[in-house]
This record gives sequence, C-alpha cells and structure tokens, in this order.
Amino acid sequence: MHHHGAGKTEKIIDFIINGVKAGKSYIYAIPNRKTIDNFVERLKNRNFHQYIITPTLEDVEGKERVKNINLFQSAGAFTRLSEYLNKEIKRLENKDDLSECEKNDLEIMKHYLDVNAQLDTYQGLIITTHHRVSFFKDTFYQDKICFIDEDIFDTDFIKTITILMPKIRNVYANSKYLQFNAMSKLKEIEDMPFDVVKLVSEINLDISTRKEIEKELIISQSNAINIFDFLRCQAIKKYKYTRDNIEYTNIKCFLFNKLPPCPVMITSATPQKEFYKLTFFNRKIQIHEISKAKYKGQIILWDSHTYSKTFVKNEENLIYFEELLSMCKTENMNLITFKDFIEKYTMMMNDEMVSVENPYKFLLKDINCYHFFSMLGLDTLKDKDLAVIGKPLKDDDIFYFLALLIYGKEYKKQQRCQMQLVEDKGFIFNLYTYTDEILKKIQMWSISSSQEQYVGRARIYDNADRTVYLASGYPVEQMIIEEDEETTGIGKIIGL
Repeated sequence: MHHHGAGKTEKIIDFIINGVKAGKSYIYAIPNRKTIDNFVERLKNRNFHQYIITPTLEDVEGKERVKNINLFQSAGAFTRLSEYLNKEIKRLENKDDLSECEKNDLEIMKHYLDVNAQLDTYQGLIITTHHRVSFFKDTFYQDKICFIDEDIFDTDFIKTITILMPKIRNVYANSKYLQFNAMSKLKEIEDMPFDVVKLVSEINLDISTRKEIEKELIISQSNAINIFDFLRCQAIKKYKYTRDNIEYTNIKCFLFNKLPPCPVMITSATPQKEFYKLTFFNRKIQIHEISKAKYKGQIILWDSHTYSKTFVKNEENLIYFEELLSMCKTENMNLITFKDFIEKYTMMMNDEMVSVENPYKFLLKDINCYHFFSMLGLDTLKDKDLAVIGKPLKDDDIFYFLALLIYGKEYKKQQRCQMQLVEDKGFIFNLYTYTDEILKKIQMWSISSSQEQYVGRARIYDNADRTVYLASGYPVEQMIIEEDEETTGIGKIIGL
C-alpha cells in the first residue's frame, strides 16, 4: 500500500531493475492499456529494456479479420483464436502481393503469437494489465514477484458482463460438458429472484476442460458470449426488460479476478485496509504506509451543493458552476465530469436545431473534457490546471457485489438511501447515501478513492503552479475550502 506523491513508481522501477540484474523475474500489472505507455517511457528513460508487454490485436485493420478476432475474443475462445491466427498468417504469407493493410495485420498477428509463446520462459519484466494478470498458467508465476498498480477493488479486477439468458441456454444446449457438469449453475440462476445481486456457485475449469468446451462452441455474432466468464462469476443480478413488445431476461454477472499465486505487492493511494484483510484472510498481508508528500499546488473545494449527477445535469443548476466553466475556457483548464453531461452539451453544440439564443448551447466549447472512470493512471493532464465537477459514482450494483465479496452480506431487496450527515477526513457533511452501514462505507470509500485519483491527475504534489478546482461537496485530502456568504456545505459545518 502506498500514498501517491511519494515516488512509488520510481521506487518500484529501482527494485525491478536491480532484481533483473540479479537474475530475478517480475510481473507489473497496470490498470489498462492506456497507461502502459507512461510506464514504458519511464523504463526507457532509465535505459532499461529487458521487458516484454503482453500483446493485443487491437490494431488489426482488415474488416473480416477484426470480425473473426472479436468473435473469438468475445467468446473467450483463445485456443481457437490462436488456430485462426496461424491459418491467417500462412494464407497471407503464401500470397504474392500484400496490401499495406495485410502487411500491417500480418506483423501484428505474428508478434501476438510470438510474444505469447515467450511468456512462460521469459526472464526479466513482463508488463501486463489488471485484466490479464490473473489468467496465466500456474507454472508461469513460479519464482516471480507481481506488482499491481492501483487498488484492485477500484479497477478491472472487478468485472461485470451482461448476457441475454436465451444465449446462455443456447450455449448449454450445444455443449455436452455443460449439460452434464454445469447444469446446476444454470438452474441455480433460473430459480433466483429478480433485481437483487445474489451469490452463485463458481465453476473452476482446468485447461483441458476449457479446450473441450471451446471445441463445442458455436461462434457467431448472434451467439458469441463468454461462457467462461459466466461459469466463474461469483454473483448474478437477473432482471427483465422489454424490446419490441417482447419481454427478455438479462443476467448481469459479477466477477472478481483471483490474485496471482505468487508474492504480490499492491500500490495504492487510497487503500481500504479492512477490504484487503477480510477478502484475503487466507494470505499473509503486510500493509506499509509511506507518508504522503505535501502538495505544492492546491485543491480548492466548492462545497455549496451536492453536485450529484442529477444536480449537475439540471440546467437550472448550471448557474452554480458556470463561473468554473468560464474559468476553464479563459485559463485553458481541463475538465473532468460526468460522461452524460459532456455528451449532452457536446450534442447541443452540434445540433443546428438548437436556438442560437440558448445560453447553454456552447457551454463546453473550447474546453478539453474528460469523463469519470476514464483517467486512471494517465499523466496527460499534469501540465494544466484542472476542474472536477461532480461526485463520481459507480453503478449501485457494484456496491452490493462488494458487500457480498468483502463482508459476505447478501440483501433480499434494494436498500434505502437518504440525505444524512456523514464523517470523512475529519469533516462532517451532508451526503445522499445508504442507511445500511456496510453499503454506506463502500459507497463513501468509492467516492473518496475516485476523487483522489481525479484531482491527482494534475500532479499538484509536484508543481507549485497547479490548481485543481473541485465542485463536489465531498472532502479530499489537503484541500482548501472556497467560502463565501452563500456557502452552506463542508466549510460551514464543524471540522473535527
């Protein structure tokens, strides 16, 4: 565990470089593909090149190849994907003349297979993502140390997929293994109540069994579901929806990736110790806290309102942060806010039917906008001042899943929320949150963790000239409260 601002990544890089020189091997798992380039750039600056990156096929261009690759990947059929790539490589290599697109795709596919073939025996540093790090063969982790960047409870370690129930039944109907060995899971889900997150049995598959199911899969655009994610999911929410006057049943699957079976070090600015101790009670856990660096820049909190999604999207409330948006334009500040808010006013800018007299038509014009849950680990905003508007909130279902995962708490119905006084970071303030104490604790951690990440994008611990304006009504560390006569939020309530 680690607070941001104390050079955690550089210290890990030092550790890895020295270890690789001594013949040791490491895994470094980064939240997503976007942030890998930032980490690799740091390695290059240290003249360290003994690493490989787990490959992807996302830059393949040929339409038919993209379609087939997407089908295999969406079905989780990676053995069949490799077989397809080998056939496609041979086909292209036997052609006399290749287009630029074919040359590009051939190189990418060969690189993908070549790197995957090296992974089991590679000596050095393997860079991968949170999503991928849990899915290597067990022998792969031997004699390695795995570093995981950022809090695993707040990243792609937790995954949700939504599948139409008839698609699952169709896959079962065409698989002898599923019919005889995994039918109990399907029945368990069919007997579940609707609209609540419930625990279900997890089915672990060995490699040979997985390959047998892959052979049986009928992969088409209409039936490509990841049956393997479905089998290993730990919780389900079943719900109905209507389309074209037909009622369907969807299931939302919740998964939490396993930690690798090797020594693991997790670095996080906002760890909730209790979550780790309760979830990984069977593993030896050591939590080391490093004092947080004092910010050189400043965070100014605007706290007079709740700044919830509902509040921010209401046009009548724009007056409360119109000044902040104006500052974004005049002072070339970046903006992080709700995706819906950005889409709404971007659409209005491009809509010729909207009256030019509408004062909000060009609300976001000339502002660089980013939305919540898309910025984790990115350094692209570190040279600019920043405004963050709104409290980032995940889907409520995630909170119910975390209550199941961490506390073993299962709810029979949706829990009530209300405006209430809560305490965090030495302040008492109003928050619309759950009356249930477990869900409240999880939700408050989620808001706090996300906000610390977003204000941290400006790297204010490193630059005295940087300022972050936070219109949220929820405190963050080392903040300054912007008070005026109308302020009725945190600044006017007792600080403990």
